[in-house]
Amino acid sequence: MMASPLPDQQPDTLADAEATASWLATQTGLLQDFAGQWVAMANRQIVAHDQSFLSALKQAQDRGYDDPLMIPVRRPHRTFD
Repeated sequence: MMASPLPDQQPDTLADAEATASWLATQTGLLQDFAGQWVAMANRQIVAHDQSFLSALKQAQDRGYDDPLMIPVRRPHRTFD
């Protein structure tokens, strides 16, 4: 029997993250104000953000979200004419 790749994962956590990610895909421009940051999401809402992954995760955990979906938001590409 193969061990689970996420042994500490709670049964509903992955499903919740997938639902949040699917919902996020329909929210055009929601994260545009967070360019260059990590955004922590849970229950279809932004629960924390910071330029540092660890800082954003800690903020979310301090707010009671132990395992938020962490999303890196890229800066827009600039084109030079």
